[in-house]
Amino acid sequence: MYKKIFFIGGIIFIGLVFFAGLVLLILSFKNGISFLEEIKIIIVKIVYKIMGFVYDEATIHNPPGDMFPDWIDDYLKSEIKKEI
Repeated sequence: MYKKIFFIGGIIFIGLVFFAGLVLLILSFKNGISFLEEIKIIIVKIVYKIMGFVYDEATIHNPPGDMFPDWIDDYLKSEIKKEI
């Protein structure tokens, strides 16, 4: 059920991104390179904001020095305890 929803949502998202790219490409040719540079600056700012958000969330949920996700840590600890 959820796989189909995510798959269809992914297809729609990819289509929208492709369509938006075509529109921006057409507008950049009509308005010159300056429009394309403005879009590039906006995209870079958005990407940096997303990267900061992801980093903040990762540091909240995984403390510094934690190299593996929690389920891997738990599995490794249980295997070590079995051996000892």
